[in-house]
Amino acid sequence: MSDIRSKLEKLESLFKEANAPVLLRFNEGIPGSEIIAFFTENNIPIHPDLLSLYNWHNGLISIYGEFDHLTQLSPLGSFPNLNEMLALRNDFISCDYIEVGNRHEYVPILSGGEDDMHLLRVSTGEIYHSSPGIQIYCEPRFYSLSSMLDFVLNGYEKGILRMDPIEGLIINDAYWELNGDYSA
Repeated sequence: MSDIRSKLEKLESLFKEANAPVLLRFNEGIPGSEIIAFFTENNIPIHPDLLSLYNWHNGLISIYGEFDHLTQLSPLGSFPNLNEMLALRNDFISCDYIEVGNRHEYVPILSGGEDDMHLLRVSTGEIYHSSPGIQIYCEPRFYSLSSMLDFVLNGYEKGILRMDPIEGLIINDAYWELNGDYSA
């Protein structure tokens, strides 16, 4: 967990250098005690990385109502605020067509706003991808939030991803050629 905060700050500094439109959509971070209270009230198990994530920023004002390229941090999705995360999680838990055990262990951390999401499994810290529309049902994608941030940061450092002040997220064609190599 200790390196999560520094990686989030590095990502934000890249956004600031590029004057990325997503910066205008970030909510302020939340104190750890409030994050814990929210998770407890909503019967959501907590993982230390979630504390760091929501302490950094409480997601975006909304992942809905804007063009994806203006709200996405990477092609992996947009960062939902706690209320949107809760709604996405409730949808995920209630989906009877997804055969995933222990659904209560999964917390959405990035999403396109519908059923496409990246979820942190609180018991292991691993990041899973779920996109039932294309028949992806909770496949492991990253070992941890830290490794996911490494992937995103590497994408920006190598020019595979970049932020434009007007267009937002721009994805180089090389991203789509990674073919599951998430080390970028």
